[in-house]
Parts: sequence; structure tokens; C-alpha cells
Amino acid sequence: MTEDVLVEKRGETIAITLRRSKALNALSLPMIRALRAALEEARDPRFARVVLRGDARAFCAGGDVRAVRDAVVRGDDLGSREFFFEEYRLDAAIAAFGKPWIALCDGVTMGGGLGISVHGSHRVVTERTTMAMPEMAIGMIPDVGATHFLSRLPDAFGPFLALTGARLSGADAIALGLATHYVPSDRLDALFADPTALEALAVAAPPSTLVARMPESLPDASPTAVAITRRLLDEAKNKSLVECLRDEYRAVRAVTWSPDFVEGIRAVLVDKTRDARFSPFDPEVFARAFTAPAEGDWTP
Repeated sequence: MTEDVLVEKRGETIAITLRRSKALNALSLPMIRALRAALEEARDPRFARVVLRGDARAFCAGGDVRAVRDAVVRGDDLGSREFFFEEYRLDAAIAAFGKPWIALCDGVTMGGGLGISVHGSHRVVTERTTMAMPEMAIGMIPDVGATHFLSRLPDAFGPFLALTGARLSGADAIALGLATHYVPSDRLDALFADPTALEALAVAAPPSTLVARMPESLPDASPTAVAITRRLLDEAKNKSLVECLRDEYRAVRAVTWSPDFVEGIRAVLVDKTRDARFSPFDPEVFARAFTAPAEGDWTP
């Protein structure tokens, strides 16, 4: 397993803490495997629920895309393929878990952090929550089942969040249905200690300011990733989560091996200059995103 995931068994509860604080709890492949192992153990009738939190100032900032970029740069196709396949399978398993999966989304909750929270039964936010799908800035597409849950948001909020990477507060997440409970951050330790007290510790969320921020403009983004994302969102409306994850996997396999992904990760996460120089629309990458095989067993 990995020291970055602490799993504790407390009566009928399996309590999980993400402990990769220096990386804002970004999910590595060993962390994904540790979470899947904990979920499988929690299927035992002895356990009634799972509660999940992050340490420090983040719940989970996403998947470890820097490691994926490194794999792409060195030509390691297996490494990049395994990461996304196992991450998406974890997301599908959370959705199909059938018991309370209580995610305490305090602090930064982005990308893969939504994958391990939004698909669960209970999504708790606080006044410190910052939630987003920021993939456009790194030449990627919103994944981890985002095409499924974003395509089902009211009005035009789904495309808005997918294409702008706009950041949501805890109140915004409640208003859109991405979160289920609002709990002040000073009550989280009590909630983690006794997740059955959720209803007693939750309070009414403050008003959302999301509508006022809708005019935010599209940031610099990969034209190819934008086109792929819009088509995925349109097609996701009538598909199941597993079908959406399969389609995202196919698209991500095309996108991560395009120059835009390597360039986007360089600009945002490696050099941190935020000066990505994305290529013009690439019809070949776009075509591969919808025609390449989505190998593997996608049963949760």
C-alpha cells in the first residue's frame, strides 16, 4: 500500500485520511489502489459506511497528472493507461458502493477530487471549499465522470464549469447539487470521529454567488480539448456513468498523447509560468478521441 493513505477501522466505520499534503493530496496510482482496496474491504457486512477526508488544507487537488506527463514524455504508454483506467474504475466503484460514502470536501477539491467525492452518497462542503474542474488550462478534458455529472446540471452551468474551470464555493456546490451537506470547518473533526452525526452537525449553506459569476470568459485553452469536451458533454446526457467514464478514457488516451497536454502541464505545474502555447485544432486527435478502443472491463 502507501503511507499517503491512512485507513482506520472504527466499529462499523472505515475512516480514510489522504496524507499527501505537499501535493495537496493529488492522487498517485498507489493512492488510487489503496482507496479501491479500502472500498472493497468496506463491502464486508461488518462495515456500514466509509468517511474520507484530506489532511492539511486540501481534500484532493486531483490526479497526479505530473506523473502522467512524465510517463508520456518517456514514452511509457502503459504507465499513463494504467493510471486513468484504475482511477476511473475507482470512481465507478464509489458510485456503485451502495453504502454511505461520506467525503469531507474541505479546502481544495478539484479534478480527481470530485471523482472520489461527487459519485458518493454524501458530499460535505465547508466555508473553505474550493471546487473546480480545471482541466482546460492543462490541455486536458474534464474527466473522472465529469461529463456525466456536469451534463446533468441545470441551465448552462455544465458547459460553463467544464470550459472555464470556474471555481465553486461550498455554497455554490450545494446550490448545484454537487454537494449534499454544509458543515462549518470547526465541526469536521467531530464529524470524522462520528459520521453518524452528520445531520446534527450540518447547517444551512449561505447564498450562492455563482449566477453573478457566469460572465467569466473562457481562459486560454487547447482548441482540440474544448471541441472534444463539448461533444462529450452533449453525448453524456443520455448515458450512464460507466458509459461516460469509458468515453472519457478513450478521449483522455488521445489527449494525453497530444502535444497540448505536455505543454499545458509544463506551463501550469512544472514551470508554473501559465504561458501555454497550445496548437491549433487537431482533427486527428479529435477523431481518435471518439474512435479509439476503450479497452478493459468497465464493470464497477
